[in-house]
Amino acid sequence: MTADTPETHEALHTPGIVGRRAPEIRAQWIDARGEPGSFSIAEQRRHFIYLYFFQSWCDGCHRYGFPALQQLLAEFGSHPSIRFAAVQTVFEGFEENTPDKVATLQQQYDLAIPMGHDAGNPDGQPHPAIMQHYRTGGTPWVVIIDPNRRVLYNDFHVDAQAVANYFRQQFGTAEAAGRSD
Repeated sequence: MTADTPETHEALHTPGIVGRRAPEIRAQWIDARGEPGSFSIAEQRRHFIYLYFFQSWCDGCHRYGFPALQQLLAEFGSHPSIRFAAVQTVFEGFEENTPDKVATLQQQYDLAIPMGHDAGNPDGQPHPAIMQHYRTGGTPWVVIIDPNRRVLYNDFHVDAQAVANYFRQQFGTAEAAGRSD
């Protein structure tokens, strides 16, 4: 056991895993068309990954998270080097945050991306496995992963314009939107 110094205390109690290798995600998935599907972090090698964690009843998810996701998808959804996925991580409201809500939100927000559902632990565990592995602070939660599976960013909110600017810098303006002008 490590001594509880200010540095170890902060590391143990600060949400997120920036700088660490992104863990695999195990969830019940639907594909971009709403059909049963799959998504694997390992299979996205050589791609940036934008992960969005939400709950269907989360007001902040609807006010901030989904609009930011839509904005980024509008510009980068077809980019060959960026993958998007969203996962409902249920840690409360188990009767409301159900798998069928994932498909409903996929249609409501016109999200042609893989979407998952982590049912959580209604039997008393504090948080679903995904939230534990990614050390999320709740929802909405955004994670950006680099092509080497290293977590570049994670937080409750994301400035979609700043993320768009980052991707544009990574790929150049014409390529950023998937165009080959």
